[in-house]
Amino acid sequence: MIDLFDKGNKFSLRVKAYEFPSARDELDANWLVISIDVEHKGGEAWKACGPYLRTNELLRLLEWLRNLEAGVLPSKIVFTEGELAFSYSDDMQLAVILGFNLHPKGAAYDYSSDREFSVCFKVDDKGLVNLIRSVEKAIREFPER
Repeated sequence: MIDLFDKGNKFSLRVKAYEFPSARDELDANWLVISIDVEHKGGEAWKACGPYLRTNELLRLLEWLRNLEAGVLPSKIVFTEGELAFSYSDDMQLAVILGFNLHPKGAAYDYSSDREFSVCFKVDDKGLVNLIRSVEKAIREFPER
């Protein structure tokens, strides 16, 4: 869904499945399992996976990206679980902000002393268009139920 590369940093995010594929209740039916794969120029690399995004948050992400494309800057979007957020600055820097279970420390994350981890990427207009298309595809594959 999302693939970012810049100066030794790499970030991939994929929507893998609905957490509860047979759920009928709106609250349970719309949780998504995502996986991330990260390489940070400092030499760190890690992967994580879990139910950290909802279908309505994919819709919010799409709207946020479209607003960026339209020039609404700077901006930040945060999701329900707090594991994942994005920010975009005036200088076309997209920061992927990872906390808790998506943090490089994973299960060793200490809620009292550790802070979120950011990986930054230069993303121009063409990059925003590609991100929008990728999120649209994920929404088609995992619609709100």
